[in-house]
Parts: sequence; structure tokens; C-alpha cells
Amino acid sequence: MSSASATALIANGVMVDNPSKKFYRTEDDSDCSKCLRTLRCGCFDPKYDINVESVKIEEWRDCTLQNDSVDVDDIRDMSMTQTCGPGLYYAGQGHIKLYVTEKVDGVNKDRTVLLRHVENARKVFDTFASHVYKVNNLKLGMKRPDLKDMPFLIYDSDADPSMLKCGRAILCCGCCCFPHTVITKERISTTFWTSTCQKQTLQFDLDHIENVTLKRGCVASCFCNAGDIDVSGKDQDQNGIKMTWVYNSKHVFSKLDDYCNVLNNRNRVLGDQGMHR
Repeated sequence: MSSASATALIANGVMVDNPSKKFYRTEDDSDCSKCLRTLRCGCFDPKYDINVESVKIEEWRDCTLQNDSVDVDDIRDMSMTQTCGPGLYYAGQGHIKLYVTEKVDGVNKDRTVLLRHVENARKVFDTFASHVYKVNNLKLGMKRPDLKDMPFLIYDSDADPSMLKCGRAILCCGCCCFPHTVITKERISTTFWTSTCQKQTLQFDLDHIENVTLKRGCVASCFCNAGDIDVSGKDQDQNGIKMTWVYNSKHVFSKLDDYCNVLNNRNRVLGDQGMHR
């Protein structure tokens, strides 16, 4: 995610109320994507319609054309994978995975939904994820508090100073493979390359954070007060998250920890209300 993408997250963090907004439609793909679909014999690939209310899917299964729908309220987490190849370089394609919890016959059931070969996947993923996190930010019936003195964007590793980036590159081969991390008041997003030449993006909802700790080694702290921030907790696809070589780490840690404490205080507020305190 570039700095421009992070800025787009801010914009979408406060403007996603247009009921007719479309995040993505397969039918609107460019000629390049349609050509790539033909070359890989993907004439029967699924078609998607991602809007503010749901994700509509039309696909062939066992010689039968089926339609499915995922309600935005049922999406618990999202991730994205982009593989090196023509699809990524010419059309920005990627696969977006949705972690869904739906009620079936009165019982909550989990499933994953994979949206394949989405054009401009980076932009679609960022804007739709921001909408999903805005819709599903309730905890015990209370929304996330909006602290006016805290910016929506807490940290973006793309904005790190050149000195720190140079240090990462020299000491830990961080020139291009180092994860790109963005922390907002909704989630922590990390993008990194795997050994199989796949670019993956994972997200961690701030409501799932149980504890935050900061460690600053002698070497890293010499480069612009860098440090490692450990986040403990669990979501649909991650058991905590570790962010290394974070610029101005003490300041970032303080902001993240303070906001997470405010989020967790919703439990106490509900208890105080129940006890009429």
C-alpha cells in the first residue's frame, strides 16, 4: 500500500455512506483483464459485484450457474494475495479472501469466500476493507470512540525516513522484501512478499488486540528511534502480529496503546451502566 493508498483509506474512513457505491464489478473490467481471462481459458470465471451492502457472486458449479451473496455485516476479516505475473503487472489483479460468519438454522457457521482475479485489487481491497471495518465496528453494541485529537492514520512505514530504510536494507535485507505496515484507528495492515513470489496483505482488527508491547534494541534505536512493536491477540487468520523497525516507535506505541485501551474500556462502560455507576 502506497502513501496515496493510505490517504485513500483516510478519505474512505469518513465517506462510505453512498448506498449506490460500487467497489468493483467484473463487468467493468478493462479490455486488458478481459484479454487475460480469455488467454487463461477463464470464460467461465465467477463474476462479482461488490457494493456497500453485499458481495454478489455468480459462478458455475458442476455445470450449474449459481448465485450467492455475502452480507457485509457477516464479514469478519479480509486478506489479499497477488502473484507475480501478467495479471498483477498489467491489470493489478489479485485474489481477495473474505472470512465470513453466517447464521444457519440459528447456528453461527464460518466459511471463507475467495474472489479471484479482481482487477485493481489493491484499490478495491483498501476501499472495501475500510467500509467493512466502519460497518462492523460495534463491540457490545457500542461503536469505536472517535478521538478528535488522534489522527485516523497512526503510522505508515512508507513514510519512514531514508536513513531508517537504508539501515533496514543494510542490516536485514529490507530494501524490497521488508513488510509495508499501516496502522489506522480501524486496523493494522501488513503487506509482504513470500518465498513463492506472492504479495500478501493481512489485516488485524484493533478490537482483537489484547496487549501491546515495545522493544528497542541498541542497533535499531540508533536509526530514528526505531523499535519492534508486538501485538498480542487473535483474529480469523493471525495469532498476533509483530512489527519490526518501526520509525519513532515510542510515539507510535503510545498512540496505539492509548487508543486500544480506549477501545477496551467499552467493556467497563457497559459494566458501569449495568451497575448504575
